[in-house]
Amino acid sequence: MRFEISFTIGTFQTAADAYQLVKPHVKGPVKVIKSAFAFHEGKSLVQAGDILKSLSSDKEDWFSLHAGELSEITEYPDMNSVAYWRDETYATEIIRVILLDDDFFNLEGFIFAASQRKFNFAMLFDSSKACWQREQFVSNFELFGKSLEGRKLIAHPYWTDKVGLTVDISSNPGRHIQTYNMLLMAAPDMWFGPGAWGYFEERDVMSFAGAINTLVVAPGTIYIKLFDRFAEDYEAPSILEMQTKFRAHTKMDAIEEKLNGELSFPIVY
Repeated sequence: MRFEISFTIGTFQTAADAYQLVKPHVKGPVKVIKSAFAFHEGKSLVQAGDILKSLSSDKEDWFSLHAGELSEITEYPDMNSVAYWRDETYATEIIRVILLDDDFFNLEGFIFAASQRKFNFAMLFDSSKACWQREQFVSNFELFGKSLEGRKLIAHPYWTDKVGLTVDISSNPGRHIQTYNMLLMAAPDMWFGPGAWGYFEERDVMSFAGAINTLVVAPGTIYIKLFDRFAEDYEAPSILEMQTKFRAHTKMDAIEEKLNGELSFPIVY
């Protein structure tokens, strides 16, 4: 499972500040830390020394923690991990946790702590099942034998001259996107943090009748269980219908469009 949480840029003074928020909630073993400068090649936590001091440089805008040794082939093998990065382009700071087992990370405690930092939005989902609502390249559908039936193909201003027509995801109810200040998705598990209420209406989120569960879990923080994150097919008609209804009820589409308008560049997807 993939957990992602987004904050307005400036929430963390340094990467060390984000590390201090995350580390107490990491319950599983962590062996390696990476960062842009201090731990560029990856460093064993046992040998890393004063991590907070190393990450306190203004130059450090990301770090990642890994449960195992890093592969020589890929920087991010399939393992429990935590990553933080600051994205100036989208005015967002993001923390991502890859959860291969629930014991690795104390999600409940972290959400409560993150609410004190007034996070905007968080979500938990199976990234391999959710990917087809955001995938744009026809070649990937063909590679994995995924049908293009019912998917609109468009000429994309960035990619068509290189790869041909791409899939239009702009109206997909399960799309996972990055926009101004936050990541957004009608995910199976969602948390609307204190920072969300500058855009969403709390009464709209709380009053959606189709959710499996709706709870206030921390100050200014609402948890929504929209559907079972272990569902076999995230593109099942019943799930897509639920996501469509949720987006309409909470005005998520309109809010996404408004947030896109805050970016310094025209977003195309």
